[in-house]
Amino acid sequence: MLSRSDTSPDPAGAAVDQLDVVVAIGAAVVLMVIGFAVGFHAHASALVPEGVVGGAVLGVDGTFLVVLGTILAQNLGAALLAYTGVFTFGITTVASIFLTGAFVGATSEAVSSLIGVSTTMARVLPYVVLEVGGVLVAAGAGLLPLVGFVVGQLRGRPRPPFLATLACSLRLLAAGCGLIALGAAIEASLIVAHR
Repeated sequence: MLSRSDTSPDPAGAAVDQLDVVVAIGAAVVLMVIGFAVGFHAHASALVPEGVVGGAVLGVDGTFLVVLGTILAQNLGAALLAYTGVFTFGITTVASIFLTGAFVGATSEAVSSLIGVSTTMARVLPYVVLEVGGVLVAAGAGLLPLVGFVVGQLRGRPRPPFLATLACSLRLLAAGCGLIALGAAIEASLIVAHR
């Protein structure tokens, strides 16, 4: 279980409420969708060289492990950057998840303008839900201290201690990284298989 409700006993003090987790991940989704819309409407297809079609790891060549490593470095880096908000009261998470959404939107527009929306979706859907979902869970973990404070103030309950929030956010981060790793393995397999 990622968090406990306020009614369950917690030997360390106040627990992180499940509502905080839901609101934090929901806020991350909203920020990424806004960034995606901005990036998608940036008309990045003009920047993609003619004849280049692929995913976010254009031009990566090598074995399955090389491709997997490249994908993991990119996506885990985005997740860890999004998580840093746990230490900055959400500031770095807000900026990074918006920019990540803009990058994903620009990449989506560029690729879909070259090969079509339906072909793009058919190529990326098997893994993009896992990878983007993992980044969103990590971003939710980064927003957890801020959301816990704001929701706590609105509901008139004390904010959970930082160590309880940190423990919950680390579990969320681990879950997000697991989703990213699974998605990256699927993506790397597809890239290597379609050469």
